[in-house]
Amino acid sequence: MTTSVEYSGVQELHKVLLSNYSKIITPRINQSNLVTVDVNFYLNSVIDFDVISGIMSFSGSFILYWMDEIIRMKWESSGLSNIAYTRLRFHDVWIPTISLRNQANTDSLCQLASTAGSVSSTVTYYQNGWAMLACTSVLKTTCHTDVTFYPMDTHKCNVTVIAGSLIHDIKLQTTMSTILTDYVYSNSEWSISSNVRNSSDSPAPGVDFIIILSRKPTFLLINLLFPVMVITILNGLSFLVPIESGERLSFGTSLLLMLVVFLTTVLDILPSTNNSLSVFNIFVLSQFIYSCSLAFGIIITFYFHFRCGDTEVPKILQKLATVILKKENKTMLKTKEKLQYDIRKDEKANCKNENEIKLNKGHSGDKLENTLSNITWKDVAKALDRLLQYLTACNVAIMIISAITLGIFISLQ
Repeated sequence: MTTSVEYSGVQELHKVLLSNYSKIITPRINQSNLVTVDVNFYLNSVIDFDVISGIMSFSGSFILYWMDEIIRMKWESSGLSNIAYTRLRFHDVWIPTISLRNQANTDSLCQLASTAGSVSSTVTYYQNGWAMLACTSVLKTTCHTDVTFYPMDTHKCNVTVIAGSLIHDIKLQTTMSTILTDYVYSNSEWSISSNVRNSSDSPAPGVDFIIILSRKPTFLLINLLFPVMVITILNGLSFLVPIESGERLSFGTSLLLMLVVFLTTVLDILPSTNNSLSVFNIFVLSQFIYSCSLAFGIIITFYFHFRCGDTEVPKILQKLATVILKKENKTMLKTKEKLQYDIRKDEKANCKNENEIKLNKGHSGDKLENTLSNITWKDVAKALDRLLQYLTACNVAIMIISAITLGIFISLQ
């Protein structure tokens, strides 16, 4: 059954509570005792987060609880026990001085309104002496940024609440394990999670409300990563164009210029921080080097293919060509075995003495040496072409495996 409370009774209670009350002295009968302040944080929304500057703008509500022994003692002696709670203007009573250690725009945790009827400008007191102050604010804090795994990066923003006075007359604590995010407005760019810890062992004891921001990567992966992969794969397909047509070089250089133009357009999107180099930056740089290597390889292939045949091929290029061109190596091996078989046959059938045998072996060896060294500049160009094809196949396989792994990782989140 509800007990009726008259207006005059509440007025009388306010006179009793504020009589000889000091808003400067801590509300403790024994002034050596600290005032324990419980801090709860309700996140409303993450308005903006700048990765480059490391500043997060957010809207949230801080609920502060503390025991006011002076109010409790006066309430008990007033005889007005039928009143369960009342509100007093915040500038008429003692309130804890609290601030944010990593603030970016204001030292005050509570942006108090000027009107007395506002919830944020009054303190609610209960009959047992407990006081409650609610502060709804739009604040900016500094964050630690890490773009190593951009565009799948995760950042931690600490909202560290500390005592605003150099005299340690209050003790901050919280019973929360996570920030209350039941009514958080979703952010189009970031997924929000949280953690809470008491930093009592730090030089400035307080409470750390940790907001964890994980980027939603789907948009950036589709518009940044996928085009780079398509351009580099098409660049590798330039080796399917016949070298005799003369269009391979123009096709490769056109794709290289396309990649350069695309990278200049997305340069403004990439976070340019000095803390760390992102994996995506390394990937883009590697694909740019790969495309440049293909263009350079195409030019060298053209040079070798159309070089005059009267110039002798260096020995080292002959050896490289025989190693890369496996089919030709097998043909040469069969030729060698056939020549050796002919030598043994000639020894049995036609050779009359040892001098004739040695002479036949010498002629056969010269024939074998001439066959193995019959590498032209077109063969060198073909070997280089084959080497670049192997490089392209490896690059495409790595990108496909990475894309599948990335897709599985995103689906599991």
